[in-house]
Amino acid sequence: MSVMRRRSLLVFVGLIVIAGVVLDARRAPARQVLVAASLTGIHLYQRTAAPLIARAGFQCRFRPTCSHYGEMALQKYGFERGVMMTASRIVRCRAGVPLGTVDVP
Repeated sequence: MSVMRRRSLLVFVGLIVIAGVVLDARRAPARQVLVAASLTGIHLYQRTAAPLIARAGFQCRFRPTCSHYGEMALQKYGFERGVMMTASRIVRCRAGVPLGTVDVP
């Protein structure tokens, strides 16, 4: 397969993916494929990595935790806004924030 043909195929596949994301974003949050995939990733993190991090002595500063906040934001607002809200929340999770700060989406 020539280089030009590979590039054309890559551009075509990229356009299909972008179109799928745009069409998915037009659905209700409960029906978005990207929300379901993101929630699966969050649940996997909550069951595997979060307990290990807690055993290492690290504690989330916010209530609800960032992963639960992300779960609620994705379910309520959809993929685009939910990811932005979750990323903003994770950035705010720093040493200067007191433990037990309540921050609900």
